[in-house]
Amino acid sequence: MIEKSKINVNWKVIGHAQQKLYLESAFFGNRLTHSYLFSGPPHVGKTALALDFARLLNCENGNLCGKCLACVNPVEIFSELIVIDKDTEIKIDEIRSLKRDLALKPLSGQKKVAIIANAENLNRESANSLLKFLEEPQKDNFFILTTAAVGFLPQTIVSRVQKINFSPNSKQETEKHLNSLDISKAITKQVLELAPNKIGLANILSKNIEELERWRQQDMELDDLFSQSVFERMQYTSQISKLETQQIVNIFKTWLILSESRLRQTKQKDMKAQTDFIKALNTALMHFKSNLNKRLVLDNFVLSF
Repeated sequence: MIEKSKINVNWKVIGHAQQKLYLESAFFGNRLTHSYLFSGPPHVGKTALALDFARLLNCENGNLCGKCLACVNPVEIFSELIVIDKDTEIKIDEIRSLKRDLALKPLSGQKKVAIIANAENLNRESANSLLKFLEEPQKDNFFILTTAAVGFLPQTIVSRVQKINFSPNSKQETEKHLNSLDISKAITKQVLELAPNKIGLANILSKNIEELERWRQQDMELDDLFSQSVFERMQYTSQISKLETQQIVNIFKTWLILSESRLRQTKQKDMKAQTDFIKALNTALMHFKSNLNKRLVLDNFVLSF
């Protein structure tokens, strides 16, 4: 481990001091591996730190100087950086295209970096295609996968990457970031109520009033769901079963994020109910990923908590 005092990397991401120090040590100590997995709660800065790290790998001054081409070029024209970031299924054609891009020699930088955000969305074919690439990486190619659901990834992939775990942001970090923005105190209060430990989500909600209102609505529906009888829950799921599966998945992912934030503030006597609900959400999401019958998944969900 190198001394922290000798490092002056200008990270843009807030928090995650240990993760930054680990990456700095690997970078400056020539102990880089070709594949990393950033695992932890959604919206805490995993992908943002992956982008910072990708730029550090190619920074002309080796410290995220903010002046060289690697540091200032937008992702869209930074040819050494390839990003797949989507909430829906990642298909094999996207991994094949990624491979073709990585096969090209770097133009201006020293290394080519591929970031696959929400890697749990890889389907079986795309995961197998990626695995072959991870097994025999090219010298100047690096992969960074991010996920909030490492259990959804094939163990064959998890075993071939260097895993770095992330924790939620502190409420103080989130509040400090919000206070640095040009938003009202009322918006800051609403955002903190929904995302006290997720700076990434707080940033999104603070800049998009419509999205903030959608999350507030989902939060109220979550309250209703907890107070309803099983019969009322079945009526509710009967209504949402008419939606497309991806729409339901998006609702469940929103509930999962809100529930995990609530769990950190839950009293001990109420913790089991909240934990059971989170387990039910995770199970339902796994069943949706396995393409099980939509109505059956929903019925099992409401009977699980």
